[in-house]
Amino acid sequence: TVGPVADYTNPALSPDGDRLAVCISDPVTSKRDIWIVDLARGSRTRFTSDPGDDLNPVWSPDGGQIAFTSDRRGERDIYVKSASGTGEDHLLFASEMRKSTENWSSDGKFLLYNEHKPPGPVSIFALPMTGGAERKPMTVVQGRFNQSMSQFSPDRKALAYCSDESGRNEVYVQRFPVSGERWQVS
Repeated sequence: TVGPVADYTNPALSPDGDRLAVCISDPVTSKRDIWIVDLARGSRTRFTSDPGDDLNPVWSPDGGQIAFTSDRRGERDIYVKSASGTGEDHLLFASEMRKSTENWSSDGKFLLYNEHKPPGPVSIFALPMTGGAERKPMTVVQGRFNQSMSQFSPDRKALAYCSDESGRNEVYVQRFPVSGERWQVS
């Protein structure tokens, strides 16, 4: 058991396995904030505290930062903050589309996220973690169907994701950077 009874979502284990980033919903507003649970001590610390909905924490490979999604500016955008909880949240990427963080590559160079403009389909993009304000996302999977839940392979040469193109969610694997080759594995 980790923590008291609450409405928990989006758990993410730190790379060293010592901490858990998890979203806890406010029972009054239904908005989520991210909390960090120290698994050895059983203590938890609030990581975000703005009035927006903060969700989908994703640890950097070294455990030093957490990327997350927040609607504090209206649309869901991507932010990053030191995993120590100190310092400010930094806006990493904003657009008029609704975004959700999914996975950080093991070399720290790319952050996978999905985006869509309701009621349209969900697509997957890779955001370069270098380049500052000139970050330009790369399309990974896009089409008429919903694609999400993407994860890089440990060597970052491939990624797995879910797609509903068959009429139900199936798992696919494709090379990264995108080459057009992909395989259904479920």
